[in-house]
Amino acid sequence: MADAIKVAQQRREDYKKAISEKEKEIEELKEMIADLDSFIEFGEALVNDGGAKMPEAPKDAAPKPVQQQPTVVKSVDPDDEWGNENEQQGIARVLAARNG
Repeated sequence: MADAIKVAQQRREDYKKAISEKEKEIEELKEMIADLDSFIEFGEALVNDGGAKMPEAPKDAAPKPVQQQPTVVKSVDPDDEWGNENEQQGIARVLAARNG
């Protein structure tokens, strides 16, 4: 019977220790929630500009045309990296040069 009491006492201590660990986890999670609440409040303040509503575009307004930048075409030198060989020879030469 004494062994059963020792086992019960050990389990009780283990359960108390587990409760203590869970309480620490709960406190950490509460801190995380508080941090997230602060972040959400800050983000909403930025989005809403301090509570002011963002102006909506008029429904009948035409969208503004997008100005496109001129495209620069880069000329490709055929002897740039692959040389004048066929594709397989060029690949083999470049790989050999890279591997030494």
